[in-house]
Amino acid sequence: MSFDIHVSMNEQALAPFRSAWAGAAASTVAMPQADLLQAAREHCQAVDRSRLPQFLQAHLDSFGEVIELLDHPQWANPAMRHALNAALGYFIDDDDLIPDQSSQFGLLDDAIVLELALADHNHEWQAWREYRRFLRDYPQFAALDRDGWMDMREQELKLALRHRRRLRQGYAPQAELTTFRVN
Repeated sequence: MSFDIHVSMNEQALAPFRSAWAGAAASTVAMPQADLLQAAREHCQAVDRSRLPQFLQAHLDSFGEVIELLDHPQWANPAMRHALNAALGYFIDDDDLIPDQSSQFGLLDDAIVLELALADHNHEWQAWREYRRFLRDYPQFAALDRDGWMDMREQELKLALRHRRRLRQGYAPQAELTTFRVN
């Protein structure tokens, strides 16, 4: 049997997590980036995924994506880099609000701290994920750096807006609507 539980946390409930995240930020400032990323990779590999609930497994995957983002030299502005480094610092720290050794829910606090960091930098995080999908789908653009991709994406969005405006004004031929198929 399984069921869904939805948890809503206000700022008061999030305060201990924000405090722990800030403490991790202070401890990771002096740590070399390569050492932090290596420690986070090792921590991800050491976790017994089979004992984790599915939602925590998904967050463990997100830690992997964050490591990849921070390992990319051209991505993430300094504020985002600092926030994500702190989240990784909290992740690798043994002194958690919920000890990681707790079999099923030891990573719950780590997941909450990661969500706080990603929520604070959501636009950049979503752009990173879109960039990764783009490179996966179009490997011929592997040499395209962040700024080049952002410029190309901006041009694509401007073109789509212009086309939409023309459709509303009746200047462009009406596109045929196609039906979608549901299996």
